[in-house]
Amino acid sequence: MSDWKSIVQAVAPTIARALGGPLAGTAVAALSQKLLGKPDGSEEELAATVATLPPADLVKLKEAELDFQKSLSAADVEIDRIAAADRANAREREVRAADSFTPRVLAALVVTFTAVIEGYVMLHGLPIGADQLIAGRVLGTLDSATMLVLGYYFGSSASSRQKDETISTIAKTA
Repeated sequence: MSDWKSIVQAVAPTIARALGGPLAGTAVAALSQKLLGKPDGSEEELAATVATLPPADLVKLKEAELDFQKSLSAADVEIDRIAAADRANAREREVRAADSFTPRVLAALVVTFTAVIEGYVMLHGLPIGADQLIAGRVLGTLDSATMLVLGYYFGSSASSRQKDETISTIAKTA
């Protein structure tokens, strides 16, 4: 019965990857709908069906793969839309608050503080007796805060996220 996943891997690799992760329920539902004609089929039912699937019916498995990829693409579009709305809401809030002074001062302080502290560490090294782990954590926190400030004022791009996903995929296959 465990051989059924290798068949899915060969014909529908996107679904097979999802079966081993947080989208397993969605992947099982997609396979169940296409192969069993119902969205709530069990993994055991799928295993029995896939293991005995005649080669001519492998097309159904490939169709399930294509439908699953379309649903993932639609979810990405929705996530991008939500992120854009979130950025718009943050900027709208700043406009309505009519307090452009406070966020700008805080942003300037964060960026300046990060530059001063990291510049000091680069030129002089860590102070004697400083715990390396704590210092690394402080510097990492400053970097994160600075990136949030820069992302807020200059935005972040979907291509940046896609680049991160591509690098992650390449790292997993290497």
